Amino acid sequence: MGQLEALRKEVVAKPLLWIAVMVLVATVAILLTTPYPVLALLPGLCLVALLMLGRYPQAGFFILVFMIPLDAFTGLSAVYPTLTIPKFLGFWIVLVAFFAVLTRKKWPATLRSNLWPALLALLIVCFLSLLFSENRLVALDNVRKLFVVMLIFGLTLIYVDSEYAFGTLLPKVVVFGAALGAVLSLIGALFGISWFTMSMAPDAAAIKRATGAATDPNMFSLMILFSLPLVAHLLFSAASARKRLFWGGVFLLEITTIILTYSRSAALVLCLLLLFLGIRYRHHFKPRHVGLVIVGLLIGLIAVAVMVPASYWERHKQVLSRQDTSVQARLSYLIVGRDEFLRNPVLGSGLGTFEIAYANSKYAFANPYDLSGASARRSAHNAYVEILVGTGLLGLGVFLLIIGLAWRNFQKAAALSRAGGHLELTSIILAYQLAFTAILIHLLTLSRFNHKYLWMSLALSQVALALARRVPGTVTHERILPAE
Repeated sequence: MGQLEALRKEVVAKPLLWIAVMVLVATVAILLTTPYPVLALLPGLCLVALLMLGRYPQAGFFILVFMIPLDAFTGLSAVYPTLTIPKFLGFWIVLVAFFAVLTRKKWPATLRSNLWPALLALLIVCFLSLLFSENRLVALDNVRKLFVVMLIFGLTLIYVDSEYAFGTLLPKVVVFGAALGAVLSLIGALFGISWFTMSMAPDAAAIKRATGAATDPNMFSLMILFSLPLVAHLLFSAASARKRLFWGGVFLLEITTIILTYSRSAALVLCLLLLFLGIRYRHHFKPRHVGLVIVGLLIGLIAVAVMVPASYWERHKQVLSRQDTSVQARLSYLIVGRDEFLRNPVLGSGLGTFEIAYANSKYAFANPYDLSGASARRSAHNAYVEILVGTGLLGLGVFLLIIGLAWRNFQKAAALSRAGGHLELTSIILAYQLAFTAILIHLLTLSRFNHKYLWMSLALSQVALALARRVPGTVTHERILPAE
């Protein structure tokens, strides 16, 4: 009886371990009956990896962040494209966090945030919009996606729990993920590898847009732009000339990659971001460096003019023409968005239903990109229009409130850390704020209001505020104190 009682206590104490063992045994038994019994080795290897992540879930979170720019190569099945490594990894991390809460019988102190009430309000508005939507299944799927990125928000609060994780580890993970995609896109452009580029109609033979390891050049450019302020921080805070040379090379690589995406909106955001970075780090340039900087800029401009293909400049000049197919399409998106908003101005027509509204409009088949069938569905290419159409004025108002609160968190955190003499912490906080700004601007031309970097940035604003409120002089690796 004593042994049975001890076993019962062990099962209760380690429920996650025993569930994993039972799943492992069942999976191995099934695989042994297939024509490929050698596959029975895989569950054991996977279990070892999962147990390691269960022991160190923070590592799993940073792996998840690293893979964000690599989404084109994270699929597990061509038949079921929704089955991806990040989804399984994210599910496991959430499960580990859930069991940690159960065993400790309390929520992590770092989960506290002044953004939760607004996030809850956004979910409520989305559900209300769903109830009155004519396309409930589409709206429900998009609410599900919104809930998933809110989990990313929560996981960021939990696992970015120290100044080291916030100021050293996470920036490098983000930058190396984006830089890997940049290297792959450069290889694809130089050697014509279709895995890392995509053809652009109607000049498919002339223009190859860089995608790196992402699925879309515009989304790829967003992720590169997000990482640029972090690269700049690493460059200007580097302690040695060798490190400055390395991060300077990464910075130039990422700028080159943005050019290779042929994204006109990304080029505009890049110009604004470089201006903001110049203002931000102006104190690093002494008067005697001004001449060198000007010469360097002139050399860079000449190199860009010579090395960038003529098709790139031609594509950018076309944006001023109303005959440009992209301009025509985007104007039609705004018109349909306005009309659909006027139909349901308060609660909208359901999150993510703009595509259906556009497919049913008179512009759908006049759009040069839309040929037939499902291709008539187009996103608004503007996250704010998508939210306005999907959730009305209430939803857009709450979304803008969330953005405003996060911006205020960054501002207050930077002011507190500067007042406390934490110059390094101030620098990375401002870098995250600039990265956040780049996303907000780029979302004027993209419909990904549920992008992981955006929701991670919202959480990082709270992490920044919690770190800035700490007592000066604390140890770098110390976990964040509970938010006041």
